[in-house]
Amino acid sequence: MPRRRTPPGASGLPIRSKDFRFTVGKDGSIYAFAMAVPKPGAQVTIASFGSSAGLLAAPIPLVTLLGSKEKLLWSQKPEGLVITCPSQLPSDIAVAFKIQ
Repeated sequence: MPRRRTPPGASGLPIRSKDFRFTVGKDGSIYAFAMAVPKPGAQVTIASFGSSAGLLAAPIPLVTLLGSKEKLLWSQKPEGLVITCPSQLPSDIAVAFKIQ
């Protein structure tokens, strides 16, 4: 049986709900893309944005979910940015949070 090859750059590890990838927009906002789409109403934690991580110059003033007009419940704690997803997500394929 042929051995299955891992694509270049891929770790071969399973994707989990705590896995995010980031990019910075032209306006300085950070976009956090969830690698696994969370369930509606679930809480997700982005450890990189915890108040004790030391990666941000100032506290986070606003978090929104792209494609949704619902106001998010969120808090920045020492262990991470904790976001409660709305009861209806805009997509079941990809989810991105805008962090300003």
